[in-house]
Amino acid sequence: MSKKPNTDLIMNTTLGIEIEMTGITRRRAAEVCASVMGEGSIVRDTHIEDGYHAWSCFDPQGRQWKFVSDSSIRATGPDMQTELNTPPITYGADMDKLQALIRELRAAGAVSGARYGCGIHIHVSGKEHTPQTVINFANLFYSNDALIRKSLGVAETRQRWCAPITSDLVKQFVEKRDTLEHEHKRLTFENLADVWYELYSSRYEGRHDHYNSSRYHILNLHRFFSTLGKPSNTIEVRAFNASLHAGEVRAYALLVLSMNASALTQKYIRALKNPVMEAGNEKYAMRTWLNRMGWTGEMYKNPHKLFIERLDGDCANRFGRYNDQYGASNNNDDNDPNPRF
Repeated sequence: MSKKPNTDLIMNTTLGIEIEMTGITRRRAAEVCASVMGEGSIVRDTHIEDGYHAWSCFDPQGRQWKFVSDSSIRATGPDMQTELNTPPITYGADMDKLQALIRELRAAGAVSGARYGCGIHIHVSGKEHTPQTVINFANLFYSNDALIRKSLGVAETRQRWCAPITSDLVKQFVEKRDTLEHEHKRLTFENLADVWYELYSSRYEGRHDHYNSSRYHILNLHRFFSTLGKPSNTIEVRAFNASLHAGEVRAYALLVLSMNASALTQKYIRALKNPVMEAGNEKYAMRTWLNRMGWTGEMYKNPHKLFIERLDGDCANRFGRYNDQYGASNNNDDNDPNPRF
């Protein structure tokens, strides 16, 4: 049975998207952005205030769309290590405009993809999160890591930059919570940060160092912990291959927003590997997981297809068309793909 989607959260949660590309200079990309944003947009060299050899487009609302240099991009020409950093946007108000910008950048010569060392990172606002919802978010990524990676076709060359959330992390998060509850103490973000950095960071690194090595996980909680209390506080998802396909970018944003909404609205989400995925019926595992997050209706139709197409198995039948595959002998309700407390 599908859940009613958390439509308000999905439509109105603030997010930011970073899209790496080449084939276009940062200045030219900012000019293209201004043409899409419309009359009143201003293009300016902002490398002094922003660093990273940035050029920016200030849209009629005064929001800054930055195009910065990223040394990891294998450029096709001079000044073509170009990364788009959107301002804080929402799916409901801004996705159509972002998609139009992506299409125009591609028409102007921009290219992207793993062969250029490019990726996409998506940030969601951290301001609504509590320690328990951060645990929920981590548990979602742990439980569905293999499903997410295969459905996205994460390139081997990018795996080191989006390492999986490990069983040690989710286990220690829950142990920390339960120990404090037993002692009648409140779980804090600092408690979770202690676990995160002890497991994923070198003792020689500062917790507030921008390039702390713990950031290179599919769910980057270093970004969250290091910006607590700041307007820029976000959680970063680093799973995505680079793309200048507007529909793919929309689908990626929708997946992150849906997972974020699930983490925020469910009391507890357990860290349990998806048993249907483990049994081999990947298509069915993905379909039922997306349905649990409310992915029904026209808005989800094309993104749903995108996340199913790379997977193996039988989308319609959990145990195969003739009930003879994918662990059919274990046909019982205990194999719920994401059981909750």
